[in-house]
Amino acid sequence: MSRSPSRPSRNGHRTCELPVGLERRGKVEKQAVLRALEAKHLLRLTELDLAEPRERLLSVALSCCVERLGSLREPSPEVLHELTLCDRHALVHCLMLGSGIREIAVMAECPGCQQKLELTLDLGSISLPGFSSPRAVALTRRRKGRVERRAVRVPQPADVEGAADESSLLAACLGLDPREASGWLKAADRFLSQSDPLGHLEIAGRCPECGRKVTGEYDLVGAWLKRIRREAEDILREVHLLASRYHWSERDVLTLPGPRRRAYCQLCEETEPAEAMA
Repeated sequence: MSRSPSRPSRNGHRTCELPVGLERRGKVEKQAVLRALEAKHLLRLTELDLAEPRERLLSVALSCCVERLGSLREPSPEVLHELTLCDRHALVHCLMLGSGIREIAVMAECPGCQQKLELTLDLGSISLPGFSSPRAVALTRRRKGRVERRAVRVPQPADVEGAADESSLLAACLGLDPREASGWLKAADRFLSQSDPLGHLEIAGRCPECGRKVTGEYDLVGAWLKRIRREAEDILREVHLLASRYHWSERDVLTLPGPRRRAYCQLCEETEPAEAMA
C-alpha cells in the first residue's frame, strides 16, 4: 500500500506518516509532527559537525526538526537513529515539501550527443509504501525451480555503518553471513527500491536533440543537509550583523520575526555604521 507522505496539521505544523515507524512499549509509532523551523532552531544547526558520518549527521539534524514522534516529544538523535532508512528519508521528503521545495532538478549529459540537460522531478508525486511491521517483510527468490522466501528487516542506520559492501548490509537485514546473503542480492535490489523509493532517486528524460534516454541521480539527503546548513549560516550572519550594529543580544535578534530581521539587515547593508547609530 502506498500513501501520501505528509499533510499540514491544524496548528500549521506538518505531520508525516512513516512507512515503518518506531516500536515502543509494544506499539508501533508511525506519525511524526514536524515543527516549522524558526531562527532559534536553525541556529542549532550551525553546531552540526560535518565530519560526522552521514547517518549520524542526519540524526542530529532531524532532531532539530521533529517535534513529536508518536507519543514521544522532542525525540533525541539517538531515538531518530533507530528509525529505518526509509522512515528517515520520508522525514526529509516531508521537510522539503513543507519548506516549499516541490520540484528538484539535476544536470545530466546525454550519452548520445553529450548535450547538457536539466532534468526535473515533482517531489510531491512520490508515494511511499506502508509496512505493517518492520520485521514482517518477505523476500522472495526462485532457485533451482523452487520459490524460496525469507523474512528481511528494513535497513537501519546501524546496518549501513557496519556494512563493508552490499552483501554485508543485506546479511545484517537477513540474519545471514555475507556469503549466504550474496545469493539474495538480486531479490534485495527489487525489495530495497520498492521499500525505499527515496533512497536512490533517479530522474529520467529524453534528449530533445537525439531522442536518447537521459538519467541523472539526485541525493535527497545530501541536498537537504546542504540547504539547512546554508539557512543556518544565514541566520548566524544576521545575528552577527544586528548584534554588531545595534548591540542586541542573540536572544533579542532571534525573537524578531524573520521578515523584520531581514529588513533590519537590509537597512544595515544600505547604510554606514555611523549613519545608522546617529
